[in-house]
Amino acid sequence: MYSYTLLNKPDNALFLETCSLIESRVDKITKEKLLIDVDGSCIQRYCTPLGIIKVSNDFETYALYVDSDIDLEKILL
Repeated sequence: MYSYTLLNKPDNALFLETCSLIESRVDKITKEKLLIDVDGSCIQRYCTPLGIIKVSNDFETYALYVDSDIDLEKILL
């Protein structure tokens, strides 16, 4: 499992940019329904043949991060 903290606070614009970047750069990706919590936190999950990617804009932990079964370092950093 790979984990990338992109920002130490939630950021809606960067969340959307990160999702767009992943969608455009990862092959054979399937986007699941966007989950929005009552506190405004958002989770976007993607399925790929190599595993799951989860982008979280989390107001509870106060961070924007990506958890992934595949290495996304060249895409995100």
